[in-house]
Formats: sequence, C-alpha cells, structure tokens
Amino acid sequence: MIDYFVCYVFPALSHIFCVAVVLTKVEEVLENWQDKLQHNAASRPSETVGPVCRNVPQQQQCIELEREQTKKAEIKLKDMVSWLTEREAHHKMYLGCLEKENEDLRYTLTDMQRKRDQDELANNIKVSKLQNEIADLRMQVAQLSNEYKQQIISRDQQHKDEISKYKCLLEDETARALQLPQTKHNILGKNKKKTTEKHPALIDEEEVQKTKKFPELEIRKITIKRRKLFQLDNETTIDIN
Repeated sequence: MIDYFVCYVFPALSHIFCVAVVLTKVEEVLENWQDKLQHNAASRPSETVGPVCRNVPQQQQCIELEREQTKKAEIKLKDMVSWLTEREAHHKMYLGCLEKENEDLRYTLTDMQRKRDQDELANNIKVSKLQNEIADLRMQVAQLSNEYKQQIISRDQQHKDEISKYKCLLEDETARALQLPQTKHNILGKNKKKTTEKHPALIDEEEVQKTKKFPELEIRKITIKRRKLFQLDNETTIDIN
C-alpha cells in the first residue's frame, strides 16, 4: 500500500500542484498584459498631441503591430490556459479515481485490522488457556514429585528399620550360639557326680568358625562332628582259614 502511494498518488498530487502553480503564473501574466494594454490605451491621446501628430501613419502602424502581437500573445495564453485547464480536469478526474481507490483500500485495511484484532483476541484467549493448563500441570508434577520423595523416604526408613530388626535378631542368635557351650559346661560342672568317662568315639567335636557373610557382627558358626566308632582299614588282609 505504501508503494502504491509512492508510485501513483504522490506523483499525481505533485503534478496537480505544479499545474496549479502554472495557472497562477499565467493568470498573473494575463493581468500584467491587461494592465499594459490599459496603460498604452491611456497614453495614446497624449502622444498624438503636439509635434508627434505629424507622424500619424507611423504611429498607426506601430499600434497595429502592437495589437497583432497582443492578439497573438492572448491566443497563446488562451491556448495555454485551455491546455492547462484540460490537464487540470484530467488530473482532477485521476485524483478522484485515486481517492476512490484510497477509500477502498482504507475500507480493506479497516476490515483487515478488525480481523487481525479478532484473531489476536482469539490467540490471546488460547494462550491464556494454555498457560493455565501449563500451570496446572506444573502443580501436578510438583505434587507427584513430593509424593514420590515421601515414598522414597518412607521406603528407606522401612528398609533401615528392617535392617536394624534383622541385625538385632542376628545379634541375639549369635549371643545364644556363643552362650550354648558355656551353658553345657555349667551343666556338666553341676552334675559331676553323674558324669562318666565316655569313649572318644562318643564325644562330639565342636568347631567354632567365623562367618564370612557378616564379619563386623562377629558371628561364629558352630559345627558338630561325630566321631566314628570304627575306622576302616582297607590295606590289611585277613585270612579266615
């Protein structure tokens, strides 16, 4: 639209302005010529009085020449005025067409601005809705994150409680296992009268070993081995005969 004004409207307006200036100049020239003619007509009787009256034919010839030149100048000026008037009418008609096109363009521009405002309003409503949805989603994400953190904390606490519980159980079992030989020894000490010497094959061997799974708990593993009553001798041969 700006290019349209620059290419068509502004040149036409400048041309019309130039035509108007030329018309004013022509009108000024015509007025000057009319003033000169009136001045010459007023000065002719005074010039014919006295000694100049002797050259009447020469004066008449000069007057006729001036009249012819004046008529030619008037004809030229009239032609110029008519041409300028035609150009002015043409440019006025062209300017009217341009004004009509300008009015149509203004109407189109107003309609486009109205549609743009409607689209901008609709887009603003959509953007506000999306922003509200994003805010809700952020709140939900924050809430879920807090819940997840609380679950992790509760699970960690539960695992710690279970570990401490099983640790206590293991310590109790270890203490019981360590106290078992001492209780046996005490029972044997109290019942010295009933004790009898047993065959080495009937005595149990106890082996206390440290477990490798929980070395920091100092849990010992107690294994009981039974002695064999008889030992097999596969090397010696016996002749029954």
